[in-house]
Amino acid sequence: MEKIKTKLENIKLEILFMIVLSAIVIIAGISIFGITTKNKKIDNFKEEAESLLTIAKNIYPALEKSGNQNHIITSEDGSTKSVCITITGLEENDYLTKEYKDWSGYIVVEKQSDNYTYTLWGTNKKYVLNGYNLEEIKNATTSKEITKYNNEEFEREVTSSYEGKSGKKYNSSCISKKVE
Repeated sequence: MEKIKTKLENIKLEILFMIVLSAIVIIAGISIFGITTKNKKIDNFKEEAESLLTIAKNIYPALEKSGNQNHIITSEDGSTKSVCITITGLEENDYLTKEYKDWSGYIVVEKQSDNYTYTLWGTNKKYVLNGYNLEEIKNATTSKEITKYNNEEFEREVTSSYEGKSGKKYNSSCISKKVE
């Protein structure tokens, strides 16, 4: 009888050990899945942000060639020229080939001599980039550069003037409608 009791206690301990081990494996799996999913969402956000900046590379030359130079603004000190366009403006002017329905914000293209700088202030309603160029976006991490969305309204901030990555101020609004 004593052997049976000892054997039952050992079986109970083995079952308890298996339950605890299974719980640890499940918790670890859920944690890894959560981290992987979050990282994938951030990677997608960065890819979309990079695409927006790549698309913006066509704006300045297109405005120069079309004769729409009234949208190309000279900085207060005269050293740089700039164009600012909102995500809505990109859509309205048929620059976007894919839908960026949750995106809002603006892109500033600055030209000094023959050097161009492309900077994005934008959000997809989940994450935010606040003034980053293509290289900075590629190296961005969640802890510093990419922040959580907190109802920023970037497009409202640029209705009368905007500032570029260079720190220069431009007294004009961003393009947010169809350029004729």
